[in-house]
Amino acid sequence: MKKLIFILMAIVGLGCSNVSDCTNLKINGVNMLAAPPGAVNPDDLTRAIYNGDMDGIQNLLFGGVSPNRTVRYEIIIEGDHHLQLELSPIAEVIFNYSGNPSDPDFVRNEQKGCLLIELLIKHGANPNMRLTEGATPLHMTCGQFCEGIMSSKMFATLVEKGADRGARNDDGDTPIDLIRFFEH
Repeated sequence: MKKLIFILMAIVGLGCSNVSDCTNLKINGVNMLAAPPGAVNPDDLTRAIYNGDMDGIQNLLFGGVSPNRTVRYEIIIEGDHHLQLELSPIAEVIFNYSGNPSDPDFVRNEQKGCLLIELLIKHGANPNMRLTEGATPLHMTCGQFCEGIMSSKMFATLVEKGADRGARNDDGDTPIDLIRFFEH
């Protein structure tokens, strides 16, 4: 469970406690720290999710882009930390549209995230897709509590759309186990 939480914290912070600690962030094999300014990600669906472009997402999905494809992130932090993880479009929404409740844009961002999750599921995205460490998007939503990032509406949207609250990751933890772990 701790390894999953470390991975979640790494990707939320772009793989680094601060940018100067990060020596390499590869997305689908492209070193993003060496990429030209403005290059967010080489994947069009990821870029549309990041920008909250509902029409763009829908056009890509109608055009044949899989709502269940994954993007492989490789994060190398100074020292011995080397992380690889895969995120589905739903997981990318969770990371991009969660936030701290004290942020004035929190409610708007979380609502947008719920709409994006619903759109992806409508187009066939699997809300129980297994990702890094056997985590589902619901695990990732719950795991963000460790960073003070609340995603209760996205959690509810995923459950309403068929996410399994009893799914266990590779460590045998359910999504609720992750919340309980950090409440103590």
